[in-house]
Amino acid sequence: MGRLVCLLVVVCLSVLVARSNGLRVASFNIKWLSMNKINNATVLGILKKVLLRYDIVLVLEVRNPAAITALVTELNRNATESPYTSVISKALGRSSYKEEYAFIYRTKKVIVTSTLQFVDKEDVFEREPFGVVFYSPTTVVRSFMYIGMHLKPSDVPRELSHVVDVYDNFTATTHTQNALLAGDLNADCHYLSRTALEHNRLFTDSRFRWLVDNEADTTVSTHTDCAYDRFITAGQVMGAAIARRTVQVYDFQAELGLDFNTAWSVSDHYPIELVITDGEEIPVG
Repeated sequence: MGRLVCLLVVVCLSVLVARSNGLRVASFNIKWLSMNKINNATVLGILKKVLLRYDIVLVLEVRNPAAITALVTELNRNATESPYTSVISKALGRSSYKEEYAFIYRTKKVIVTSTLQFVDKEDVFEREPFGVVFYSPTTVVRSFMYIGMHLKPSDVPRELSHVVDVYDNFTATTHTQNALLAGDLNADCHYLSRTALEHNRLFTDSRFRWLVDNEADTTVSTHTDCAYDRFITAGQVMGAAIARRTVQVYDFQAELGLDFNTAWSVSDHYPIELVITDGEEIPVG
């Protein structure tokens, strides 16, 4: 009987540990992601180590969708938990320079129920935000929008303010209030002063909660200390579903022991990450 009790305790603890992992989510501006980086064995190896940390990752600055397809294939060579797949936006940009947004996610963790491309009738955005509605059966928030953005550096205040309109448009379409907004917002340093941020509509609207502190540095460069990449939540359940202690910048240079030039060859940005908690965890802060 004693051995049976011990076995049951071990099994129960294993289940709780598995459940307490939650949903690991990230946003990563992989500078000028094309097949050149996929074909570079060193860069590809680092990207795989970084991306395998996550269940959902928003990838920015995709220059060639074939790079995402190839990257997913490579990730699946090492994905022991669950295979990955992806959703990619159309090419976006006013000039010949265009980028796509991509969401890479584990198929056994979440299901994509719809995608959303903002229709920018007033031509506010250089790259119109792109959203995905995910269904997550194990987390506190079951259905939520993940909205990706890469704001134009020279027009940050205007574009950032109109993100409120994007959210309102997407919620009207999906009837989903709970959302995670993320990406390279360029919302710091010389692109957006602290005063300008504090008076911006997206910052002053009480429906939105900014998670990455202004003091964070999401840049690889040794000459910048800027919180360009941000997480913002909306919706009561989403706000309660994220453990604040898990929101952080993942410094892959330090974590993987890379020299500056090697890290720079991967990107000029670090990923930002957080965990959406499951039903057994108590969210913090």
